Amino acid sequence: MKTSDDFNPILLRFTDRGLEAEYHSQPNPQFFWYTLCASVLFVSIAFIHLLTLPINLTTVTVLTSTFVVVAALAVVSCVQHHQHSSQSTTRSLPCSTDVAKNQILRIFIFLFSVLIIMAACVVSMVAFNPDSPERLDIYLNITNTTSRNEHGCYFVQYLQFTAVLALTTVSVFLRINYLLKLVVMVTEVVAFTVIFVIVRPDLFAEALELAEGFTETPLHVHTTSFLVVFLIILHVLDRQ
Repeated sequence: MKTSDDFNPILLRFTDRGLEAEYHSQPNPQFFWYTLCASVLFVSIAFIHLLTLPINLTTVTVLTSTFVVVAALAVVSCVQHHQHSSQSTTRSLPCSTDVAKNQILRIFIFLFSVLIIMAACVVSMVAFNPDSPERLDIYLNITNTTSRNEHGCYFVQYLQFTAVLALTTVSVFLRINYLLKLVVMVTEVVAFTVIFVIVRPDLFAEALELAEGFTETPLHVHTTSFLVVFLIILHVLDRQ
């Protein structure tokens, strides 16, 4: 009979390694939903990038190639789910090629998906040229000149939401180990902070609003603080 002493409430794992291994060996038939959610979130990220950054070959190539990879992983997961939906099993097989039944394969897809999405966001932010004549001016006729910064790039502050969506992409993989997800999310926050503070200070050093008080804080401080708070919220949800 299992008691409360068999479970570590801090690490959220069984103290018995056998029980822990048995838990992780269970198949996850809902995994294909995680990959679909990750694909939808990346489409949202790409949409925001295309609206807020100058359109150039690098941005289009990075976003398109990333979408193809993420969508392919989602399609494979969905196809395998429908192929094996009529079959039942109680354990995952270590050598199985079925994503739902192979823990190692699920972890690989998780890491590959979230890291390539983060890389796409980072490359798009770093590589674009603010002086590029090719720019998406979809909002030009519905906004005034105050919505445009000195670099001619519209709505730069909304790039922080691509970082939020990238963090959310990590969290949607529900049955992945929460400590692994925490490490990945911390890595993403650090990467985005480096972009905001060191790599592209020309875009994120200005105040969010020209007003007295807290709004005079540089944009990168607002963004980094928001990401840290959002990471904590996601981590608390992952522990539930």
